Amino acid sequence: MIFTLNKNEKIIIDLSYSIEEILPFDPISIRFSSEATVKLAKNHILPTLREFKIVLKKAIDKESTWPDKINEDIGCIWNKVLKDDIPDENIVLLQGETVKYWSGNRYKLWSNSVETWMYNDDHGNIILEITPVYPKGLS
Repeated sequence: MIFTLNKNEKIIIDLSYSIEEILPFDPISIRFSSEATVKLAKNHILPTLREFKIVLKKAIDKESTWPDKINEDIGCIWNKVLKDDIPDENIVLLQGETVKYWSGNRYKLWSNSVETWMYNDDHGNIILEITPVYPKGLS
């Protein structure tokens, strides 16, 4: 299946079987194609599309607005979180029972060799953002 976003960009969903034959735990691969192709997700159909449905519904309902007090790029912040380079005045943490969770995780769609995020901008538009993940040693 191919979802055309604009003249140069599309999301490609690769299934192992025809749409009529797929089962919930069959493999699925999702790619973003522009000037280059990037694999966004590779997992089973059910959890991959379930996460997409949840995050997309929040964005459609305009419930995923990026917090005003966070003025840094989501990919930069995520890489700081991965390096344990937190807290920071621009990072909001939610306290779990035994672990701190970064509140930006609610915008995360898929993780692979890149991170895929979906959220609303200040005007309510749905933003699909793909960011690199840097090794812990890079700044």
